[in-house]
Amino acid sequence: MSGFFRLCGKDRKDDWGSAGKFIAAEQGFTLLECLAAVTVFTILLGTVLGFYLFGVNKFQAAVEQLDLQQNVRVAADLITRELRYARTLHLRSSADVTYRLPGDGTSYRIRQKNNEIVLLIAGTETKIAYDIQTLIFNWDAGRGILYFDLVGSDSNYNYAVNTALRLPNLMRE
Repeated sequence: MSGFFRLCGKDRKDDWGSAGKFIAAEQGFTLLECLAAVTVFTILLGTVLGFYLFGVNKFQAAVEQLDLQQNVRVAADLITRELRYARTLHLRSSADVTYRLPGDGTSYRIRQKNNEIVLLIAGTETKIAYDIQTLIFNWDAGRGILYFDLVGSDSNYNYAVNTALRLPNLMRE
């Protein structure tokens, strides 16, 4: 029997019990083997967890960046739609414009208030966008073009939209 165990790579002594049964010497993992296995498992688990957290952080950052971009685009689109057919236009400041639409006696106003863009219709204020750092209107009366710049910013990202809008109802002939 001892030759068989040498072939299997085992170098141990076996014994025949008192009842005539063969009893092999018990072998288990040593403390050093257990510590090595736990160390390898911990390193692998740490690596997988690190990749997972990296992915989660990148996903969250992409969501924040997308939210800021969408916010600025929505504000630019609404300003464009509101002002496109304005019958009158008055720049109260570089970030505040008042206008009227054809066939409508209501006064409309778009302005930056703190870090938000608001639309005022007959004194009722509606928030259009948030996280807006800059809104600048420039009016070229000779060409009938209103230029406006929007810059959105949060703690990590900046996003800007520059637009030129032809106002056909206000062009000089």
